[in-house]
Amino acid sequence: MEYGPLGALAIVVAILIVNGLSENLLFPSLAGKGLELSPSVVFLSLIYWGFVLGPAGALISAPLTMVVRTILESFEDTHWIAELMGESKSK
Repeated sequence: MEYGPLGALAIVVAILIVNGLSENLLFPSLAGKGLELSPSVVFLSLIYWGFVLGPAGALISAPLTMVVRTILESFEDTHWIAELMGESKSK
């Protein structure tokens, strides 16, 4: 509170911006590379599992999505969906 209420508000806004960027841009990219999932799939799974299971679902969204992908890979009819969830191989 050394800089008054305006300074405190600026700090809160800065923290929210940094947190939002790291959660929405950085995490999906890094998690996607490590888990061999598309970053967009990681981002969408974070939103989906967070909506379905709340904050706990958001925390375990990547492992839950890997379980779903593994199940999809094990059946011939759904193998193509699992391939869509993976990273693109072109570089």
